[in-house]
Amino acid sequence: SGKITALSVDTHRHQTDDKIEFEISMRDRLFNLMRCLRILLNLPDSDSIFLFKKENNRPSRKPLNLNEGGTISQFLVGNSVFYKIVRGISQEKISEASLFQCTVIGEKLNIIEKLYFVMSQIFKVSDVIHKYLTKNDIDISEKSHFRIVQLNGPRIICSLDDDSVINDNNNNLEYRIEFVPNSQANIPSGRLLRVTFSTNDKIPSNNCFGFPFFLRLYEEESFESTLNRINQTTSLALNLSLDEFSFLYSNDVSSSVYFVKLDAKTVLKDICTGKRTMLYIVPNDKDGVTEKLSQMMNADVQTKMYI
Repeated sequence: SGKITALSVDTHRHQTDDKIEFEISMRDRLFNLMRCLRILLNLPDSDSIFLFKKENNRPSRKPLNLNEGGTISQFLVGNSVFYKIVRGISQEKISEASLFQCTVIGEKLNIIEKLYFVMSQIFKVSDVIHKYLTKNDIDISEKSHFRIVQLNGPRIICSLDDDSVINDNNNNLEYRIEFVPNSQANIPSGRLLRVTFSTNDKIPSNNCFGFPFFLRLYEEESFESTLNRINQTTSLALNLSLDEFSFLYSNDVSSSVYFVKLDAKTVLKDICTGKRTMLYIVPNDKDGVTEKLSQMMNADVQTKMYI
């Protein structure tokens, strides 16, 4: 047997002493680990729990499959497990559902809240948006003001169409619900420039980090003016400038990728073409900017569960 330490997903950052410790055979199954936790938490039949393994001292993004074969020792790291209580749905019904996680960001790139959606095994973008709107009592007519963005770490993959089926089996993919700025309303994602940060001014695609975002391009707008617009309309608080940062773009034409450094007079609308175009921001103060963006991304915001 081994001693298991269980900590709530909702309190692990604030109350490290709010934990449950118990002993169980490490050769036992995850399903029995869940049953022990239910008893210790005194959960009624109407409530259920998800379990998460520890990854980098945090809960894994995807919950553990309680019906999967293998022993407890094969799934847990350091004999630790995180749990999430779901009120109003039984353990039997939750086992037939999927848990979809995403972050909500505002028009100025501020993180508003982090969400868990209990969804069916197969669901679409429109299902998530509809549940978010109805649970928050938002007029359905305002649906066009939201989009769901798929990311791979610090890089935006695309903005998903309403009819897109979300396949959340890839642990590397993350999702955001975004309040669309008025300047980007009704603009196809293919006409928006993807922007991300990097620590490599030679091959920036190799060392991306931080908080990626979409940028609308305007005719005849100099890059210097573009930077002023980013500073004025976002919550990045980095004071982007050509003195403190390098800016490179790639159009990824054919199979060759060329990274071109931008200057103050560059007009992005003239040079950026295609859905695969990227703008990379490389700070001179790499450690300082990394820390600022890390604090922004890990901000202490409310977590909600939608059933």
